[in-house]
Amino acid sequence: MESLIPRGKYFDLKLEGVDSLAQADRLAGMDIRLPEESLKERCQGEFFLFELVGCTVSDIKGRAVGRVRDVLSAGSSHLLVVDRGGKEVLIPFHESICVVVDAPGKQITVDPPDGLLDVDEI
Repeated sequence: MESLIPRGKYFDLKLEGVDSLAQADRLAGMDIRLPEESLKERCQGEFFLFELVGCTVSDIKGRAVGRVRDVLSAGSSHLLVVDRGGKEVLIPFHESICVVVDAPGKQITVDPPDGLLDVDEI
């Protein structure tokens, strides 16, 4: 990667060896993977969303909720996909609900509104 420039909610990415629009068009839709070591240093409390996968989730009373299996983008927000005893619960990743996020310690504490953690069968 030569450069990455933010442009609103998108980025301009320049890859080494890709020097024309025709070359770039052939890569459209492909995933880009980078070694974790190449990511920039983060300030205290900052993290990448992928670092939330595997975090243990508990509520503010210390009760186990489950483990983060994935993070979904939902427009301008994100949802934690939490495995709750073999069932899937979606938790909005918002500071009013996810009150403590310790990505290095792999722990998230949530203060969910009533009914959010209920798993319903369809």
